[in-house]
Amino acid sequence: MITELQLPSDRFIDTTYSGLKQKNFIYGKNGTGKSTITQTISDLFHATHDVRIF
Repeated sequence: MITELQLPSDRFIDTTYSGLKQKNFIYGKNGTGKSTITQTISDLFHATHDVRIF
């Protein structure tokens, strides 16, 4: 299970995101980084985890 995520430093002030659970919903206003977070998760973990992005 993924418990911590390192986000790109060129887009985020706080680059470490922790506290992920088995199932996570990422939501927020436009321009807050939702797509960047989901793309980072997919890029890093698609080979070892079942990553589904809707």
